[in-house]
Amino acid sequence: MNNIYDTTNEKSRASFPGYDQYVAKQQEQKQERAERAATRDALRTEKRKNSLPPFLMVRAGVYNTWLIPLLGVATMVATYESEQNLSQSMQILAGIVGGVLFVPGSIIAMSTMLQAEMAAETYANNVRRALNNYADGAESELSSKALVGDNAFPRISARLLKLITRRKAKNDERLFNNMLENPASVKNATVATNIVVGHLKSHPEDAAHVESVFDINTMPKQLQKRIMRILIARSK
Repeated sequence: MNNIYDTTNEKSRASFPGYDQYVAKQQEQKQERAERAATRDALRTEKRKNSLPPFLMVRAGVYNTWLIPLLGVATMVATYESEQNLSQSMQILAGIVGGVLFVPGSIIAMSTMLQAEMAAETYANNVRRALNNYADGAESELSSKALVGDNAFPRISARLLKLITRRKAKNDERLFNNMLENPASVKNATVATNIVVGHLKSHPEDAAHVESVFDINTMPKQLQKRIMRILIARSK
């Protein structure tokens, strides 16, 4: 009895109706999915490069002034919870301290925070613009006043400069590549350090590249230690 499926004649048989169109359609859909994925990944990468998340303002200390009224609230809550363990005079004193911290503290925090928030937002945008221009090659040197200039809130500005530069360098390797191709193009040691630290967070393997371009003894001590730690860990 012969098998219904004869392998000897397989090559001479006709393709199933619509097979060629089916294969072409599958390939077209696969290509479309790949293109959509590539576009989505490119948009995500670009967003990471230029994002300024709200938590960055918190980390920069823009809202630190609210710690005073919050301490006042905590004092009053703690006093209320410990009524049975405190004498009446201590309760009154704690209530006065909590009120003094909360009421004037809230007024100071509100006025200071609004001013600090506006100044920080402006400063952050200036830093981002300067870093983007340098990464894009629009500026051959990273010596913009936005990076080293004075600000109404210098401590906040210093933190923003650090956080934004490291975040940008972590997600956009052009900053690092441009600096290593032309070390003299970055005029500020703090900015240069933040570029290297940020880049090494996502590309620790480039620590050897940094060490080959720069004299490690001329780097800030903390950066020296970081690079040596990475080199030793990767040599094991």
